[in-house]
Parts: sequence; C-alpha cells; structure tokens
Amino acid sequence: MTKTLQDLIDESIFISTEYQARLAEISGDSEWTVDFSAPSFTLDSDPSVSLDPYLLGTESDQRGSWIWSWQELGHFPDVVVTAAVQAREAGEHLGVQELTTDELVLSEGLARRLTLASKAVTGVFAHYPAAAGGGVRAWLLVDGPQLELPEPTVNRMGRIMAQALQTNTAVHHQRAVDSYARLRGAHISWDTEACAVITAADGALRLWFDDHSISGIEQAEPVVSKRELAQAAKDADKHRQALREEARRSLAIAQRESEQQRLSREEAEAQRVAATEAALASEDE
Repeated sequence: MTKTLQDLIDESIFISTEYQARLAEISGDSEWTVDFSAPSFTLDSDPSVSLDPYLLGTESDQRGSWIWSWQELGHFPDVVVTAAVQAREAGEHLGVQELTTDELVLSEGLARRLTLASKAVTGVFAHYPAAAGGGVRAWLLVDGPQLELPEPTVNRMGRIMAQALQTNTAVHHQRAVDSYARLRGAHISWDTEACAVITAADGALRLWFDDHSISGIEQAEPVVSKRELAQAAKDADKHRQALREEARRSLAIAQRESEQQRLSREEAEAQRVAATEAALASEDE
C-alpha cells in the first residue's frame, strides 16, 4: 500500500487538533524548558507538567531547509529521535518521499505538514514548535499521561472537526473523519461514500459529503449497540499498541544506526590523524 503525505495529514488532522487543544489546556501561557538528556519537556505551569519529547527535525530560515533528526544520529539520546526514525521507516514502507528525504527545501507550512504526517504513523498526536534561536525551530512531538483524552463523545468530536476544518488543512474529509472515529474508539459506519454515521457514548452524528468535503452534519440515532462500541474502543487500543511496538523497533534501529555512525566518525578521525602524521613525517625526511 502506498500513500501520500496529504493522506497521512488527513488521517491525523482531527485527532491532532483535539490533542493540541488538550496541550493548550494544561500549558496555558506558561514558559517551557526542554532537556534532551533527561529527556523531558517541562511546562512551567501550576503545577508544572513534564512530558516526553521526541525531536522530529528542525527548520532553519537562514538555511532555508528542514532537516530530519535522524540525518546525523549521536547528537541526541536515541529515544529522542525514535519518532523521527519511526516516521522514516513508515515513509519507506508507504512510499512517502518527504518522510525519507533527510533535508527538504522549506516551503510555506512544510514543517507543520511533516509533523502532522508523522503523527499518523507514530500515534503521538501533540506537538510543540520550539524556537531554538537564530531563526531555527525544533519541531517536537510530546507525549505523557497528562495528555490523555476523555471518553469520546459525538458532541466533542463535532466541535473538534469544525475547529480543524477552519484551517483548510484536510483535503479528503472522508479519510479524515474515518480515521478520527477509529483512532478515538468511536464507531463509524458508511452507508455510501457520501454518508457516514459516527456513534459514541452520547449519541450519533450523520455526516454528508460532497466531492470529498463535508457538506452537512446532523444528529442521528445510534446505529450500534454498547457491545459494538466497546469493540471499537478495543480496536483503537489495539492500533495504539501496534504503533508502540513499532516505536520500540524504531528505537532499536536508532541505537544500531547511532553506533554505526559513531564508529564511522571514529574511523574517519583515525584516518585523518594518520594522514596528518604521515605528512609531518614526510616533511621531516
């Protein structure tokens, strides 16, 4: 199966919006600090909140490019670059070139688009663009139990979708709605490509589509039982667990590649020193 960068963006945009709203709730206007050696991303709120940071990459206005953090491993703890490696591995599997190209020329909104796509393949749905000085921004995914979302309700999901659509980020709304419902553990059923019903604990919504865009939303009667709702929640949890397993494999890849790069750098340095010593010896003859 192949996908495009926009496919992945569509799959993550709604749940990303909900997680960003949750992050805003706990952070407010508080200052933040990041310590990759810990690693920790700390919000100086009351009380303070410490989250797990994952560095996807950096965008530089001066350089005019985006650089993935896996381009040169060893500068950060392996766990910090796990999400970036996981995104790269998924990109190779799905044929998404933007996730596998180490450096990309900057364009409007590129860093945010890459971040949204990475969310779809890592299951880490909150992000923070951290100013690093000199026109450089580090794009982080952040995770932690403090970001856990409440049980899905169609009222909340409806508000989130309406909020996300205002950004004009989603292109294929059917894909976005289907992904959101499944990721949140709600039930979604499709009558046709033009009509779907989302059912959650508080009721149901019927959504109408026209040319891949949502054209209408209305209250509806639930179409499934509590048993089927419980299964939808289990399926969502199973998907999360699968992505966590992929993250563990990505960490092992990061560790292996980091060691290979370290050995390569040491070998290059040894060759440089040997060449310098040989040149000096030749001058002395």
